[in-house]
Amino acid sequence: MESQLELLIKFSRDLDEKLFSEIRTKLKKEEYFVSSIHSANRMYINLFGDKDLSKYVLILIKKLSGYLKEHKLGIRDYYLTSCEITFACEYTGNVKIPVAKAVVCNGETCKIVFKDVEKEFLRDNFIERAVMLLEEKVSGEMDRVIFESETKTTVEKNPSEEATIQGFMKKGIIKDGSVYLPEGVKKIRKVRETLIKELEENFEAEEIYVPRATPLNLIEDEALVKYIPKEIFSEFLSKPIDAEIFYEAYYLTGKIPRMETRIEGWIFSEIPFAFYKAIENTEWSKQFFYSVDYLKLNLLFLTDERKYMDTRKELFSFFRKYFDNFGLRYSITSRKLMGMDYFKFRVFINKKWMTCVELLYSENYYTKPFGIKGKSGHAIINLENLFFLQLINIKKKQ
Repeated sequence: MESQLELLIKFSRDLDEKLFSEIRTKLKKEEYFVSSIHSANRMYINLFGDKDLSKYVLILIKKLSGYLKEHKLGIRDYYLTSCEITFACEYTGNVKIPVAKAVVCNGETCKIVFKDVEKEFLRDNFIERAVMLLEEKVSGEMDRVIFESETKTTVEKNPSEEATIQGFMKKGIIKDGSVYLPEGVKKIRKVRETLIKELEENFEAEEIYVPRATPLNLIEDEALVKYIPKEIFSEFLSKPIDAEIFYEAYYLTGKIPRMETRIEGWIFSEIPFAFYKAIENTEWSKQFFYSVDYLKLNLLFLTDERKYMDTRKELFSFFRKYFDNFGLRYSITSRKLMGMDYFKFRVFINKKWMTCVELLYSENYYTKPFGIKGKSGHAIINLENLFFLQLINIKKKQ
Protein backbone atom coordinates (compact mmCIF):
# COMPACT_ATOMS: atom_id res chain seq x y z
CA MET A 1 0.00 0.00 0.00
CA GLU A 2 1.18 3.53 -0.80
CA SER A 3 -0.29 6.90 0.09
CA GLN A 4 0.47 10.46 -0.85
CA LEU A 5 -1.27 13.47 0.56
CA GLU A 6 -1.16 17.21 0.87
CA LEU A 7 -1.74 18.64 4.32
CA LEU A 8 -2.85 22.26 4.70
CA ILE A 9 -2.15 23.90 8.06
CA LYS A 10 -3.58 27.31 9.02
CA PHE A 11 -1.58 29.08 11.70
CA SER A 12 -2.73 31.76 14.15
CA ARG A 13 -0.62 34.37 12.30
CA ASP A 14 1.45 34.79 9.14
CA LEU A 15 4.79 32.99 8.83
CA ASP A 16 7.96 34.89 8.00
CA GLU A 17 10.69 33.23 5.95
CA LYS A 18 12.87 32.53 8.98
CA LEU A 19 10.16 30.69 10.91
CA PHE A 20 9.03 28.80 7.82
CA SER A 21 12.62 27.68 7.23
CA GLU A 22 12.90 26.45 10.84
CA ILE A 23 9.63 24.50 10.55
CA ARG A 24 10.73 22.96 7.25
CA THR A 25 14.04 21.90 8.81
CA LYS A 26 12.08 20.08 11.51
CA LEU A 27 9.81 18.47 8.91
CA LYS A 28 12.75 17.19 6.84
CA LYS A 29 13.63 14.91 9.74
CA GLU A 30 10.21 13.22 9.46
CA GLU A 31 10.24 9.87 7.64
CA TYR A 32 7.41 10.62 5.19
CA PHE A 33 8.12 14.28 4.39
CA VAL A 34 8.51 15.22 0.70
CA SER A 35 8.16 19.00 0.36
CA SER A 36 6.46 22.11 1.73
CA ILE A 37 5.56 25.66 0.73
CA HIS A 38 3.86 28.51 2.55
CA SER A 39 1.71 31.56 1.85
CA ALA A 40 0.75 34.08 4.55
CA ASN A 41 -0.52 31.99 7.50
CA ARG A 42 -0.85 28.78 5.49
CA MET A 43 1.57 25.94 4.96
CA TYR A 44 1.19 23.09 2.46
CA ILE A 45 3.03 19.87 3.32
CA ASN A 46 3.38 16.91 0.95
CA LEU A 47 3.86 13.44 2.41
CA PHE A 48 4.46 10.05 0.81
CA GLY A 49 4.78 6.58 2.34
CA ASP A 50 4.22 2.86 2.05
CA LYS A 51 1.17 2.85 4.32
CA ASP A 52 -1.97 4.86 5.07
CA LEU A 53 -0.58 8.16 6.43
CA SER A 54 -3.89 9.63 7.64
CA LYS A 55 -3.15 8.55 11.23
CA TYR A 56 0.41 9.85 10.93
CA VAL A 57 -0.98 13.33 10.17
CA LEU A 58 -2.38 13.51 13.71
CA ILE A 59 1.04 12.60 15.13
CA LEU A 60 2.71 15.26 12.98
CA ILE A 61 0.23 17.93 14.07
CA LYS A 62 0.88 17.08 17.72
CA LYS A 63 4.65 17.35 17.20
CA LEU A 64 4.35 20.71 15.42
CA SER A 65 2.01 22.11 18.08
CA GLY A 66 4.57 21.33 20.78
CA TYR A 67 7.43 22.84 18.79
CA LEU A 68 5.52 26.03 17.89
CA LYS A 69 4.68 26.89 21.50
CA GLU A 70 8.13 28.43 21.97
CA HIS A 71 7.35 30.73 19.02
CA LYS A 72 3.94 31.59 20.48
CA LEU A 73 2.37 30.29 17.31
CA GLY A 74 -0.73 28.11 17.30
CA ILE A 75 -2.44 25.87 14.74
CA ARG A 76 -5.87 27.29 13.98
CA ASP A 77 -7.02 24.56 11.61
CA TYR A 78 -5.77 21.78 9.35
CA TYR A 79 -7.14 19.40 6.75
CA LEU A 80 -6.06 17.31 3.77
CA THR A 81 -6.53 19.09 0.46
CA SER A 82 -5.93 15.75 -1.27
CA CYS A 83 -5.13 12.17 -0.37
CA GLU A 84 -4.48 9.17 -2.61
CA ILE A 85 -4.24 5.58 -1.37
CA THR A 86 -3.03 2.85 -3.74
CA PHE A 87 -2.89 -0.89 -3.07
CA ALA A 88 -2.30 -4.04 -5.14
CA CYS A 89 -5.52 -5.48 -6.51
CA GLU A 90 -6.46 -7.60 -9.52
CA TYR A 91 -9.95 -6.11 -9.79
CA THR A 92 -10.88 -4.18 -12.94
CA GLY A 93 -13.96 -2.01 -13.15
CA ASN A 94 -15.94 0.78 -11.55
CA VAL A 95 -16.39 0.95 -7.80
CA LYS A 96 -18.32 3.62 -5.92
CA ILE A 97 -17.31 4.86 -2.48
CA PRO A 98 -19.63 7.73 -1.42
CA VAL A 99 -16.94 9.84 0.27
CA ALA A 100 -14.24 9.41 -2.37
CA LYS A 101 -13.62 11.84 -5.22
CA ALA A 102 -12.59 8.96 -7.49
CA VAL A 103 -11.82 5.23 -7.42
CA VAL A 104 -9.66 3.66 -10.15
CA CYS A 105 -9.06 -0.10 -10.43
CA ASN A 106 -6.99 -1.21 -13.44
CA GLY A 107 -6.36 -4.89 -12.77
CA GLU A 108 -3.03 -4.34 -11.01
CA THR A 109 -3.83 -1.66 -8.43
CA CYS A 110 -6.77 0.18 -6.91
CA LYS A 111 -6.47 3.88 -6.17
CA ILE A 112 -8.90 5.83 -4.01
CA VAL A 113 -8.76 9.63 -4.11
CA PHE A 114 -10.08 11.99 -1.42
CA LYS A 115 -10.41 15.77 -1.49
CA ASP A 116 -10.73 18.27 1.38
CA VAL A 117 -10.77 15.81 4.30
CA GLU A 118 -11.49 17.78 7.48
CA LYS A 119 -9.66 17.14 10.76
CA GLU A 120 -12.77 15.68 12.43
CA PHE A 121 -12.78 12.89 9.86
CA LEU A 122 -9.07 12.26 10.35
CA ARG A 123 -9.63 11.82 14.08
CA ASP A 124 -12.40 9.30 13.38
CA ASN A 125 -10.21 7.09 11.12
CA PHE A 126 -12.44 8.07 8.20
CA ILE A 127 -9.88 7.27 5.49
CA GLU A 128 -8.89 3.95 7.04
CA ARG A 129 -12.54 2.84 7.09
CA ALA A 130 -13.08 3.99 3.50
CA VAL A 131 -10.06 1.97 2.34
CA MET A 132 -11.31 -1.08 4.25
CA LEU A 133 -14.69 -0.70 2.58
CA LEU A 134 -13.05 -0.52 -0.85
CA GLU A 135 -10.91 -3.58 -0.12
CA GLU A 136 -14.04 -5.44 0.94
CA LYS A 137 -15.85 -4.47 -2.25
CA VAL A 138 -13.08 -5.57 -4.62
CA SER A 139 -11.88 -8.65 -2.72
CA GLY A 140 -14.46 -10.87 -4.41
CA GLU A 141 -14.84 -12.84 -1.18
CA MET A 142 -17.48 -15.50 -1.76
CA ASP A 143 -19.41 -17.76 0.56
CA ARG A 144 -17.45 -20.96 1.11
CA VAL A 145 -19.39 -24.24 1.02
CA ILE A 146 -18.58 -26.13 4.23
CA PHE A 147 -21.23 -28.84 3.97
CA GLU A 148 -23.46 -30.43 1.35
CA SER A 149 -26.02 -33.14 2.06
CA GLU A 150 -25.44 -36.67 0.79
CA THR A 151 -28.76 -36.72 -1.04
CA LYS A 152 -28.73 -35.01 -4.44
CA THR A 153 -32.52 -35.08 -4.78
CA THR A 154 -33.79 -31.80 -6.22
CA VAL A 155 -37.09 -30.34 -7.43
CA GLU A 156 -37.30 -28.30 -10.61
CA LYS A 157 -40.76 -26.77 -10.15
CA ASN A 158 -41.01 -23.03 -9.46
CA PRO A 159 -42.38 -22.75 -5.88
CA SER A 160 -44.00 -19.32 -6.33
CA GLU A 161 -45.78 -20.55 -9.46
CA GLU A 162 -47.00 -23.60 -7.56
CA ALA A 163 -48.28 -21.37 -4.74
CA THR A 164 -50.11 -19.19 -7.29
CA ILE A 165 -51.65 -22.20 -9.06
CA GLN A 166 -52.94 -23.57 -5.74
CA GLY A 167 -54.49 -20.22 -4.82
CA PHE A 168 -52.13 -19.42 -1.96
CA MET A 169 -50.83 -16.15 -3.41
CA LYS A 170 -51.41 -13.57 -6.13
CA LYS A 171 -49.18 -10.95 -7.70
CA GLY A 172 -49.51 -7.60 -5.95
CA ILE A 173 -49.37 -4.04 -7.27
CA ILE A 174 -45.65 -3.69 -6.51
CA LYS A 175 -43.12 -5.44 -8.73
CA ASP A 176 -41.86 -8.64 -7.11
CA GLY A 177 -44.35 -8.13 -4.27
CA SER A 178 -47.06 -10.76 -3.95
CA VAL A 179 -50.13 -10.91 -1.70
CA TYR A 180 -50.76 -14.03 0.32
CA LEU A 181 -54.42 -15.04 0.28
CA PRO A 182 -56.12 -16.59 3.36
CA GLU A 183 -55.21 -20.20 2.52
CA GLY A 184 -51.58 -19.22 1.93
CA VAL A 185 -51.48 -17.30 5.21
CA LYS A 186 -52.78 -20.38 7.03
CA LYS A 187 -50.03 -22.50 5.50
CA ILE A 188 -47.29 -20.04 6.46
CA ARG A 189 -48.76 -19.67 9.94
CA LYS A 190 -48.61 -23.44 10.31
CA VAL A 191 -44.92 -23.45 9.30
CA ARG A 192 -44.25 -20.68 11.80
CA GLU A 193 -46.17 -22.30 14.66
CA THR A 194 -44.49 -25.67 14.13
CA LEU A 195 -41.04 -24.07 14.10
CA ILE A 196 -41.76 -21.94 17.16
CA LYS A 197 -42.92 -25.03 19.03
CA GLU A 198 -39.62 -26.75 18.22
CA LEU A 199 -37.64 -23.68 19.31
CA GLU A 200 -39.54 -23.55 22.58
CA GLU A 201 -39.03 -27.26 23.22
CA ASN A 202 -35.34 -27.33 22.25
CA PHE A 203 -34.16 -23.96 23.59
CA GLU A 204 -36.95 -22.77 25.90
CA ALA A 205 -37.17 -19.77 23.58
CA GLU A 206 -39.49 -16.96 24.68
CA GLU A 207 -41.29 -14.47 22.48
CA ILE A 208 -40.49 -10.75 22.57
CA TYR A 209 -42.11 -7.85 20.75
CA VAL A 210 -39.52 -5.66 19.05
CA PRO A 211 -40.52 -2.36 17.37
CA ARG A 212 -40.09 -2.49 13.60
CA ALA A 213 -38.33 0.87 13.46
CA THR A 214 -35.26 1.93 15.40
CA PRO A 215 -33.90 5.51 15.60
CA LEU A 216 -30.59 6.06 13.86
CA ASN A 217 -28.97 7.63 16.90
CA LEU A 218 -29.21 4.30 18.71
CA ILE A 219 -26.16 3.08 16.78
CA GLU A 220 -24.06 6.24 16.92
CA ASP A 221 -21.32 4.35 18.69
CA GLU A 222 -17.83 3.85 17.24
CA ALA A 223 -17.74 0.35 18.73
CA LEU A 224 -20.73 -0.67 16.58
CA VAL A 225 -20.02 1.02 13.26
CA LYS A 226 -17.78 -1.63 11.68
CA TYR A 227 -19.98 -4.52 12.84
CA ILE A 228 -23.24 -3.36 11.28
CA PRO A 229 -23.77 -5.05 7.90
CA LYS A 230 -24.71 -2.55 5.20
CA GLU A 231 -27.78 -4.65 4.38
CA ILE A 232 -29.44 -3.38 7.55
CA PHE A 233 -29.89 0.05 5.94
CA SER A 234 -31.98 -1.25 3.06
CA GLU A 235 -35.27 0.15 4.38
CA PHE A 236 -35.54 3.60 5.91
CA LEU A 237 -38.30 5.15 7.92
CA SER A 238 -38.81 8.79 6.96
CA LYS A 239 -41.51 11.40 7.18
CA PRO A 240 -42.22 14.75 5.50
CA ILE A 241 -40.58 17.73 7.16
CA ASP A 242 -43.96 19.47 6.91
CA ALA A 243 -46.62 16.73 6.96
CA GLU A 244 -49.54 19.19 6.93
CA ILE A 245 -48.38 20.95 3.75
CA PHE A 246 -47.77 17.56 2.13
CA TYR A 247 -51.34 16.45 2.85
CA GLU A 248 -52.93 19.73 1.80
CA ALA A 249 -51.01 19.82 -1.49
CA TYR A 250 -52.10 16.28 -2.27
CA TYR A 251 -55.71 17.04 -1.23
CA LEU A 252 -55.90 20.10 -3.51
CA THR A 253 -54.11 18.72 -6.56
CA GLY A 254 -54.56 14.95 -6.34
CA LYS A 255 -50.82 14.56 -6.96
CA ILE A 256 -47.93 13.68 -4.69
CA PRO A 257 -45.91 16.89 -4.25
CA ARG A 258 -42.13 17.01 -4.17
CA MET A 259 -41.19 16.94 -0.56
CA GLU A 260 -38.32 17.16 1.84
CA THR A 261 -38.10 14.33 4.35
CA ARG A 262 -36.11 13.55 7.44
CA ILE A 263 -34.81 10.09 8.15
CA GLU A 264 -36.28 8.99 11.46
CA GLY A 265 -34.70 5.57 11.62
CA TRP A 266 -34.49 2.32 9.75
CA ILE A 267 -36.80 -0.65 9.47
CA PHE A 268 -35.03 -3.85 10.39
CA SER A 269 -35.52 -7.35 11.65
CA GLU A 270 -32.15 -9.03 11.59
CA ILE A 271 -30.41 -7.37 14.54
CA PRO A 272 -32.75 -6.17 17.32
CA PHE A 273 -30.79 -3.18 18.61
CA ALA A 274 -33.89 -1.92 20.43
CA PHE A 275 -33.83 -5.10 22.52
CA TYR A 276 -30.12 -4.68 23.31
CA LYS A 277 -30.90 -1.15 24.46
CA ALA A 278 -33.75 -2.40 26.65
CA ILE A 279 -31.45 -4.83 28.52
CA GLU A 280 -28.33 -2.66 28.70
CA ASN A 281 -26.04 -3.01 31.73
CA THR A 282 -27.29 -6.51 32.54
CA GLU A 283 -25.64 -9.92 32.84
CA TRP A 284 -26.88 -13.01 31.03
CA SER A 285 -26.68 -16.74 31.22
CA LYS A 286 -28.01 -18.89 28.38
CA GLN A 287 -31.37 -17.69 27.04
CA PHE A 288 -33.18 -17.62 23.68
CA PHE A 289 -35.73 -15.11 22.39
CA TYR A 290 -37.74 -14.94 19.17
CA SER A 291 -39.84 -12.35 17.39
CA VAL A 292 -42.03 -12.52 14.30
CA ASP A 293 -41.76 -10.00 11.49
CA TYR A 294 -44.21 -10.75 8.66
CA LEU A 295 -42.41 -13.46 6.68
CA LYS A 296 -39.40 -13.75 8.98
CA LEU A 297 -38.84 -15.41 12.31
CA ASN A 298 -35.91 -13.92 14.18
CA LEU A 299 -34.11 -15.83 16.89
CA LEU A 300 -31.67 -14.21 19.32
CA PHE A 301 -29.61 -15.92 21.98
CA LEU A 302 -27.59 -14.45 24.83
CA THR A 303 -25.17 -16.43 26.94
CA ASP A 304 -22.09 -16.00 29.07
CA GLU A 305 -18.68 -16.54 27.51
CA ARG A 306 -18.26 -19.98 29.07
CA LYS A 307 -21.35 -21.41 27.32
CA TYR A 308 -21.05 -19.50 24.06
CA MET A 309 -19.34 -22.09 21.83
CA ASP A 310 -21.58 -24.90 23.07
CA THR A 311 -24.65 -22.78 22.35
CA ARG A 312 -23.38 -22.07 18.84
CA LYS A 313 -22.92 -25.78 18.17
CA GLU A 314 -26.33 -26.59 19.63
CA LEU A 315 -28.10 -24.10 17.35
CA PHE A 316 -26.11 -25.19 14.31
CA SER A 317 -26.96 -28.84 14.97
CA PHE A 318 -30.66 -28.01 15.34
CA PHE A 319 -30.87 -26.58 11.82
CA ARG A 320 -28.77 -29.42 10.38
CA LYS A 321 -31.36 -31.92 11.63
CA TYR A 322 -34.21 -29.66 10.51
CA PHE A 323 -33.04 -29.66 6.89
CA ASP A 324 -32.04 -33.34 6.94
CA ASN A 325 -35.71 -34.17 7.45
CA PHE A 326 -36.70 -32.75 4.06
CA GLY A 327 -34.64 -35.30 2.15
CA LEU A 328 -33.64 -32.66 -0.41
CA ARG A 329 -30.25 -31.39 -1.52
CA TYR A 330 -29.08 -28.60 0.77
CA SER A 331 -25.79 -26.94 1.63
CA ILE A 332 -24.26 -24.74 4.30
CA THR A 333 -21.96 -21.85 3.38
CA SER A 334 -19.67 -19.81 5.59
CA ARG A 335 -17.82 -16.52 5.50
CA LYS A 336 -16.69 -13.70 7.72
CA LEU A 337 -19.09 -10.76 7.89
CA MET A 338 -17.58 -7.69 9.56
CA GLY A 339 -15.40 -10.03 11.62
CA MET A 340 -18.30 -12.28 12.66
CA ASP A 341 -19.01 -15.90 11.60
CA TYR A 342 -21.91 -15.95 9.13
CA PHE A 343 -23.60 -19.11 7.83
CA LYS A 344 -26.36 -19.77 5.28
CA PHE A 345 -28.53 -22.88 5.02
CA ARG A 346 -29.59 -23.18 1.37
CA VAL A 347 -31.80 -25.64 -0.50
CA PHE A 348 -31.44 -26.35 -4.22
CA ILE A 349 -34.86 -25.64 -5.78
CA ASN A 350 -35.78 -24.87 -9.40
CA LYS A 351 -32.11 -24.96 -10.54
CA LYS A 352 -30.91 -22.40 -8.00
CA TRP A 353 -29.99 -22.07 -4.34
CA MET A 354 -32.68 -20.68 -2.04
CA THR A 355 -31.53 -19.34 1.36
CA CYS A 356 -33.82 -20.43 4.18
CA VAL A 357 -31.84 -19.71 7.35
CA GLU A 358 -28.97 -17.34 8.13
CA LEU A 359 -26.89 -17.61 11.29
CA LEU A 360 -24.79 -14.72 12.56
CA TYR A 361 -22.59 -15.40 15.56
CA SER A 362 -21.95 -11.86 16.75
CA GLU A 363 -19.74 -12.65 19.78
CA ASN A 364 -19.78 -9.55 22.03
CA TYR A 365 -19.71 -6.99 19.22
CA TYR A 366 -23.32 -5.92 19.93
CA THR A 367 -23.54 -6.63 23.66
CA LYS A 368 -20.39 -4.77 24.74
CA PRO A 369 -21.45 -1.26 23.54
CA PHE A 370 -24.63 -1.62 25.62
CA GLY A 371 -22.77 -2.75 28.73
CA ILE A 372 -24.26 -6.25 28.54
CA LYS A 373 -22.14 -9.01 30.08
CA GLY A 374 -22.47 -11.87 27.65
CA LYS A 375 -22.25 -12.81 24.00
CA SER A 376 -25.00 -13.09 21.42
CA GLY A 377 -25.99 -14.66 18.13
CA HIS A 378 -28.85 -14.40 15.66
CA ALA A 379 -30.81 -16.66 13.36
CA ILE A 380 -32.88 -15.13 10.57
CA ILE A 381 -35.44 -17.66 9.40
CA ASN A 382 -37.18 -17.03 6.08
CA LEU A 383 -40.72 -18.36 6.62
CA GLU A 384 -41.70 -17.79 2.99
CA ASN A 385 -38.88 -19.99 1.69
CA LEU A 386 -39.63 -22.66 4.29
CA PHE A 387 -43.27 -22.61 3.12
CA PHE A 388 -42.08 -22.98 -0.49
CA LEU A 389 -39.82 -25.81 0.59
CA GLN A 390 -42.65 -27.70 2.28
CA LEU A 391 -45.02 -27.03 -0.62
CA ILE A 392 -42.54 -28.40 -3.15
CA ASN A 393 -41.65 -31.33 -0.91
CA ILE A 394 -45.30 -32.38 -0.61
CA LYS A 395 -45.66 -32.26 -4.41
CA LYS A 396 -42.48 -34.34 -4.74
CA LYS A 397 -43.82 -37.06 -2.44
CA GLN A 398 -47.08 -37.19 -4.40
